[in-house]
Amino acid sequence: MRPTMRRIASFSGPAAVAAAVALLGSGPNADSDSSRFVGAGRMLLSSHWSLAFASKYIQAGPLQLALFGSLGRSETALDVTLALATTLLLLAAADAVGVRSSALAVAVGLLGVVIGLTRVGYVWGHPADAMLPLVWILAAVAARRERVVLAGVLVGLSAGLETWGILGVAALALASRWRDVGRGMLVSSAVGACLFAPFVLGGHFEMLQYAWPVRHPSFLSLFLANGAHFGWPLRLLQSMAAVGCGIAAARLLRQSPHAPWVAPLAVVAVRLVLDPLLLPYYRTAVDGPVLVGAALLASRLAAFRGMVSVGEEASTSGRGARSPFHTHQPRPFLATYVLTGGVTYVLSVLNQLSGLKKGTDRGPIRPSGGLRPRALSGIRGRQPPHRGQAK
Repeated sequence: MRPTMRRIASFSGPAAVAAAVALLGSGPNADSDSSRFVGAGRMLLSSHWSLAFASKYIQAGPLQLALFGSLGRSETALDVTLALATTLLLLAAADAVGVRSSALAVAVGLLGVVIGLTRVGYVWGHPADAMLPLVWILAAVAARRERVVLAGVLVGLSAGLETWGILGVAALALASRWRDVGRGMLVSSAVGACLFAPFVLGGHFEMLQYAWPVRHPSFLSLFLANGAHFGWPLRLLQSMAAVGCGIAAARLLRQSPHAPWVAPLAVVAVRLVLDPLLLPYYRTAVDGPVLVGAALLASRLAAFRGMVSVGEEASTSGRGARSPFHTHQPRPFLATYVLTGGVTYVLSVLNQLSGLKKGTDRGPIRPSGGLRPRALSGIRGRQPPHRGQAK
C-alpha cells in the first residue's frame, strides 16, 4: 500500500469508529448544555440574531452556536459531526508534530475514542474542551514554520468556539522572532474581535455579566469559600497566568520537537489549576495534548532504536560507522519529560477528586428557586445556570 493510501486509512479508520460510537451512543446526558446552545444557535441564525447572547448563561462562542443551531435539529447529525471533527483534529495534530507511523496514528485515534475525547462534544455540549488544545497544536506548528498569519487565524477562530480559545496565543511564541509573535497575536485578536463585534454592537451582549461559583474539588476551593463568585476580572487574571506559562514553555523548548504540544498543555494545565470549577469534562483539555505527545515520544523512540540497530550492524560488519549517539539528532530537553510527568500526575489526582464528588454539588450552583432550564430556552436569561455551564 502506498504511503498516501496508508495515511488516508489511518485517518478514516478511527474516524469511522468515532462516528459509529456517536451513532450508537445515548446522546447528551442530563447535565449537558446542548439544548441551551441549540436554542441560542437558532436565535443566532434567525432575524433576531442580536439576541443570541442576551442571556449571561450563554458562554459559548458564535461559531459553536451557529454549528449547534444549524445541525441541532438532528441530534444524530450533530453528534456524528462533533465526533468526526474531534477525531480528525486529533490525528491532524499528531501528524503535524511529526508522527508518521500509520499504526501510531490509528492507535492515537482509537485511544481518543476509548477515553471519551471524541464524545465530550455531544455528551456535555462542550466540544471546545477537546478541540481547542488540538487547534493550538496546529497553530504552534504553523508559527514554528514562520506562518504566523495562519497561526493567528487559527487561534482567533478558536475563540469562536469558546472565548478561552484566545489563550492559544501562547503557541505563537514558537515563532523565531518576537516581532512575528506580536504580529500573530494581533491577527488572533482581530479575528476574535470580528466574531463578537456584531453582537456587542447589537446592544444585547450579556456574556460578561456571568460569575462562576467556586466549588469543590477545584484547587481554588482550598482557599476560597464555597460558592464564592469568580467573575470575568478573575478570569482575566487566570488567563494571563495561563498564557504566561504557555509562552515560557514555548520559548524554553523552542528548539525541541515537543514544544508544539507542551506549550498548549502548559496553558490548559495552569487554567485548570486556577479554575473555580472542576467538572468531569474539563480533563479532556489535557487528554488531547498528552495523546499527541505520547505518540510523538513513541515515534521518536522507535526511530532511535532503529538507528541503534543499524549502527550495531555497521559496527559488526567492520565498516567503522559512527555510533548513532554521535549523530546530530536533537536531544530531548529534560524539562519536557519533567513537565509531562508532573502534569500527568496532577491530572490523575484531579480526576480522582472529581470522581469523589461527581454529581454532589449541583444544588448550590442554582439560585434558591432550584428550577431546571427548559429545553431550547435560555435566551432571555431568566433560568438559573446549569451545572454543566460553559466556562
